Amino acid sequence: MELVNTADRLDLDDVVREAFKVAKDRDNPLRIRVQPTVYNAERADHVLWPGIVWTLLCTSLDEVRQLRKALDEFFSAIVRGGPQAVMDALRSVQTNG
Repeated sequence: MELVNTADRLDLDDVVREAFKVAKDRDNPLRIRVQPTVYNAERADHVLWPGIVWTLLCTSLDEVRQLRKALDEFFSAIVRGGPQAVMDALRSVQTNG
């Protein structure tokens, strides 16, 4: 398994800050949707991975920044140790799933 970061590394704080302001003005958390896509070489396009989607509700800009860092670390750990090792390490974290 290999991790290829295809996103540009621009600082997205301005984008997040604006979205967070709108959410806060409406008295809502900032909703971050994570939905993987799978590359279909025949179509030369990415297609949504059906049934795999998470929505995270963030209540502060700091929480959004921490989430981005945590996602970077999570995917790097999967590549370094493999999916099973990450699942084993996360078993000690209490979840609702």
